[in-house]
Amino acid sequence: MKFHITNAKPKNRTRVKILTKWALKYLIGERRCKNIKVSINFCTLDHKRDDGRCTWDFNKTLSKKELDKSILHECVHVMQFYSGKLSQDIRSGEFRWNGKIFPIKSNTYDAYKKLPWEKEAYTYQKILYKKMKKELQ
Repeated sequence: MKFHITNAKPKNRTRVKILTKWALKYLIGERRCKNIKVSINFCTLDHKRDDGRCTWDFNKTLSKKELDKSILHECVHVMQFYSGKLSQDIRSGEFRWNGKIFPIKSNTYDAYKKLPWEKEAYTYQKILYKKMKKELQ
């Protein structure tokens, strides 16, 4: 697994690497992780995004708990893209979940978190966070 991390404090850089490696080994297996490249930028945005290329933006002001949960959530999306359950047409912006097309018609957070891949990501995020607290803390 390769990382490109920008604008991060040393403790956040280390935390991101440890937690991402741990979560992706759990979600997709250690052997498959070797080819994954993750780019992470700590910025001043008030949101984060996953553009399907393992590029994540995290708000610099996130607490440790919020950062951990965000990393785990994004790792679930990596697993979804890797497995083929989720894909995105970069030109149209349309997402495909298990073969069904989902054009994103609303950009509100409430509408977005109801999408099937987001529901799955939030469910796994909770499971992974509990497991991580036992194994890595």
